[in-house]
Amino acid sequence: MLSRLDVSPVVGWAAAAGIGISFVATFTFEYLYDNNIFGIQDGLDKAGQKIDEWWSDGKEAVSDFFQNPGESIASGFDAINPLT
Repeated sequence: MLSRLDVSPVVGWAAAAGIGISFVATFTFEYLYDNNIFGIQDGLDKAGQKIDEWWSDGKEAVSDFFQNPGESIASGFDAINPLT
Protein backbone atom coordinates (compact mmCIF):
# COMPACT_ATOMS: atom_id res chain seq x y z
CA MET A 1 0.00 0.00 0.00
CA LEU A 2 1.30 3.46 -0.87
CA SER A 3 2.05 5.77 1.96
CA ARG A 4 1.90 9.51 1.87
CA LEU A 5 5.67 9.68 1.56
CA ASP A 6 5.56 7.54 -1.57
CA VAL A 7 3.00 9.76 -3.30
CA SER A 8 4.11 13.24 -2.26
CA PRO A 9 7.23 13.42 -4.51
CA VAL A 10 5.08 12.48 -7.50
CA VAL A 11 2.63 15.26 -6.69
CA GLY A 12 5.50 17.71 -6.25
CA TRP A 13 7.03 16.80 -9.60
CA ALA A 14 3.63 17.08 -11.28
CA ALA A 15 3.14 20.56 -9.81
CA ALA A 16 6.64 21.61 -10.87
CA ALA A 17 6.04 20.29 -14.38
CA GLY A 18 2.74 22.21 -14.58
CA ILE A 19 4.44 25.43 -13.52
CA GLY A 20 7.28 24.86 -15.99
CA ILE A 21 4.93 24.13 -18.88
CA SER A 22 2.89 27.24 -18.05
CA PHE A 23 6.05 29.36 -18.03
CA VAL A 24 7.24 28.02 -21.38
CA ALA A 25 3.79 28.45 -22.97
CA THR A 26 3.50 32.04 -21.74
CA PHE A 27 7.03 32.93 -22.86
CA THR A 28 6.44 31.36 -26.28
CA PHE A 29 3.13 33.17 -26.78
CA GLU A 30 4.63 36.53 -25.80
CA TYR A 31 7.54 36.02 -28.22
CA LEU A 32 5.18 35.08 -31.06
CA TYR A 33 2.87 38.02 -30.28
CA ASP A 34 5.63 40.62 -29.91
CA ASN A 35 7.23 39.60 -33.21
CA ASN A 36 3.87 39.10 -34.96
CA ILE A 37 4.87 35.61 -36.07
CA PHE A 38 2.06 33.83 -37.95
CA GLY A 39 0.11 37.13 -37.83
CA ILE A 40 -0.95 36.48 -34.22
CA GLN A 41 -0.80 40.12 -33.22
CA ASP A 42 -2.82 41.27 -36.25
CA GLY A 43 -5.42 38.55 -35.73
CA LEU A 44 -5.87 39.32 -32.05
CA ASP A 45 -6.08 43.05 -32.75
CA LYS A 46 -8.86 42.42 -35.28
CA ALA A 47 -10.67 40.19 -32.80
CA GLY A 48 -10.37 42.90 -30.15
CA GLN A 49 -11.78 45.50 -32.52
CA LYS A 50 -14.76 43.24 -33.30
CA ILE A 51 -15.40 42.70 -29.59
CA ASP A 52 -15.29 46.48 -29.07
CA GLU A 53 -17.79 46.97 -31.91
CA TRP A 54 -20.14 44.32 -30.51
CA TRP A 55 -19.85 45.83 -27.04
CA SER A 56 -20.64 49.36 -28.23
CA ASP A 57 -23.51 48.09 -30.41
CA GLY A 58 -24.90 46.18 -27.43
CA LYS A 59 -24.61 49.19 -25.14
CA GLU A 60 -26.34 51.33 -27.75
CA ALA A 61 -29.17 48.83 -28.14
CA VAL A 62 -29.72 48.60 -24.39
CA SER A 63 -29.57 52.37 -24.07
CA ASP A 64 -32.10 52.80 -26.89
CA PHE A 65 -34.41 50.25 -25.28
CA PHE A 66 -34.43 52.00 -21.92
CA GLN A 67 -34.84 55.46 -23.45
CA ASN A 68 -37.85 54.45 -25.54
CA PRO A 69 -38.92 50.86 -24.84
CA GLY A 70 -42.14 50.96 -26.87
CA GLU A 71 -40.39 51.97 -30.08
CA SER A 72 -37.62 49.43 -29.50
CA ILE A 73 -40.12 46.60 -29.09
CA ALA A 74 -42.11 47.70 -32.13
CA SER A 75 -39.02 47.92 -34.31
CA GLY A 76 -37.98 44.46 -33.09
CA PHE A 77 -41.36 43.04 -34.12
CA ASP A 78 -41.07 44.79 -37.48
CA ALA A 79 -37.71 43.12 -38.03
CA ILE A 80 -39.22 39.69 -37.27
CA ASN A 81 -42.42 40.13 -39.31
CA PRO A 82 -41.61 40.46 -43.03
CA LEU A 83 -45.19 41.52 -43.88
CA THR A 84 -45.06 44.90 -42.15
